[in-house]
Amino acid sequence: MVTSIKRIVLVSPVWNDSDRLEVFGLQLAESLSVANHSIWWIIADDGSDESERVSYVNLLLRFQAIYSDVELMHFSPRSRKGGAVYQAWDRCPQADYYAFVDADGAVSPELILSLLRRVVDADGACGVVGVRARDQRLTVRRRILRSLADD
Repeated sequence: MVTSIKRIVLVSPVWNDSDRLEVFGLQLAESLSVANHSIWWIIADDGSDESERVSYVNLLLRFQAIYSDVELMHFSPRSRKGGAVYQAWDRCPQADYYAFVDADGAVSPELILSLLRRVVDADGACGVVGVRARDQRLTVRRRILRSLADD
């Protein structure tokens, strides 16, 4: 029996997040480079400032040196995280699976790949939903308005 390679699109939405993306992105690129699945990683810029856009291009080149199947998409006007994710997914109708992960590193690359592997191994008969629980071991930096909205 011949099994076809499943194509996964993994989107990381960003908005003025180059500092966080740099740290997490390098870790993710390393993990993707040794993964056993065909994963197309898209960095979806949701209308960041011009200086951030330049930073994203520089980061993309660093990530591509580690993992070649990564792309940067710029979306404007800003549509928020969900909008950026859906716009990126819409540009990938050939994908078998769609996923996204935030650029803050709250979910490790290893866990992301483990979850994706489970979905592919189940041949799409399941889904994965992640909810970030408050954990004292994890430091998540948020802008003040976001912190106030969560409390």
